[in-house]
Amino acid sequence: MSQTTRALIVLAALLAPTTVVSAPPVPQRQATTPLAAPPNVLQKLAPPVGPPPQNVAIDLASTYGPYAALTWSPAPNATSYMVKRRMVEDPSCCNGSSPALSTPSWRDSGLSRKGHYIFTVIVNYADGSVGSAEAGIGSDGADPAVTVGYAGPASVALSWTLMKGVSGYRITGPGLPNGVFVQAASYTTPPVQTSGTYSWTVTSMYYEGGAEVAHGPGTVVSAPLTIRSGRFRISFERFKCVTAKSEDPFRADGRGNEIYITAQVNTYDLNYVPTSMQTVRTPTFGDVENYPTRVRAGSASPTGGIQTGDEYPPAVTLISQLQPPTTSNLPFVVWEGDLSEVYGLVIISPAIWESDGNDNLVGYYTAYQQGVAPNLPYRMNLVGDGPPAGGINLRWQPVLCCSAPSPNYPAPNHGDSHFVPPPSNLWLDSPTNMGVSNGYYPMYVAINFALADSETAVNPAAQEEISFVNGTDNWQYGQYKLYVRIERLTPR
Repeated sequence: MSQTTRALIVLAALLAPTTVVSAPPVPQRQATTPLAAPPNVLQKLAPPVGPPPQNVAIDLASTYGPYAALTWSPAPNATSYMVKRRMVEDPSCCNGSSPALSTPSWRDSGLSRKGHYIFTVIVNYADGSVGSAEAGIGSDGADPAVTVGYAGPASVALSWTLMKGVSGYRITGPGLPNGVFVQAASYTTPPVQTSGTYSWTVTSMYYEGGAEVAHGPGTVVSAPLTIRSGRFRISFERFKCVTAKSEDPFRADGRGNEIYITAQVNTYDLNYVPTSMQTVRTPTFGDVENYPTRVRAGSASPTGGIQTGDEYPPAVTLISQLQPPTTSNLPFVVWEGDLSEVYGLVIISPAIWESDGNDNLVGYYTAYQQGVAPNLPYRMNLVGDGPPAGGINLRWQPVLCCSAPSPNYPAPNHGDSHFVPPPSNLWLDSPTNMGVSNGYYPMYVAINFALADSETAVNPAAQEEISFVNGTDNWQYGQYKLYVRIERLTPR
């Protein structure tokens, strides 16, 4: 092909109509917000480090048992504090932390096992920074040294120093079949009943989550206890008529007065709960004419009959002249039994009755005495605060307290202060001082070992006098004295 031909072809191509194909548009670049990364991708930035708390210390005076007391100096611009705990020997045990604290102190209670504990005190500042400091302490993990002191004739007082990390102490020994758990630094043992040498064990206990995790081998201490005891007897020795009760001269019950004596005898345990209640009664003394079962006493006639000034039986001046007590005459046995420094209390309430031929009132009176028996140790002030009342030193006394009298017998109100008989038109036997305030104030005495031992320290048989006094009513109700003997039956 010639050059001319090529030129014509190119020119034709240039002059011919054409179809233009447009290229796809180029997207314009726009600013976009990057997608947020998942939460687990970015690590939380640690707060800036602030000044550590100063003077972090453990207050040893207040650190004992499972408790640790921490203190530190107040940090300027601090918003709160926190204390964290960990155990060096076992990182999985005993970890804990306090709540947010507003004061620079914390009493921790997590030292539940033997070991070494690290406490980290964290302070949060207003600018968001955080500072920290540590203090450590080791728990003792052993049994304490125990001191024994006497707490009476039958008990000992155990004492020791509280030890760090110990949850409490188990005491075992006499009177403690299952042991007793205490968190204090002392314990008074229950009383033993007989003399001997006794041993107690004090064991350090470690608890975690309420369960025992460890304990020490135990510290054993021993002490001899000597308990004094004896057998005693209480008897009515004799009586004396100070003023005879007036009588109807036409009555056929004998000349002069005729009397008998009763006693309510109650014994009590260590908790002052009655263990026995009984009423004893003597024969009737007086004119025996037509009354062969009486015991002749008095000078109103050749066959007896009690009048002012009479005594029965005659007083003796020597202990060797005392007659042995019986249950059919005077001296008359009221109670006999064992007393010791740790058990035994007897409360006796005597009454002299003038016999008028009907003793129905004795049953009402006995019901009253049994009704007030549970309250007598409290009403005589033998229990609780304050010194013992007069009865404890063998001074017979009426119990005057508590409430107004009530005639609701034989189910008496335990708070009644004296006995008031039910209404009756019969001739009734009555206590010789029934005329006091329309009722009878019983006389009581409480006898324990200390009292019985002191009374018989000089003589094996001591005698006490009880007066039944009526003021201006003696002519109507009589006035008598009763003499009571207390004897020691075993060597002192």
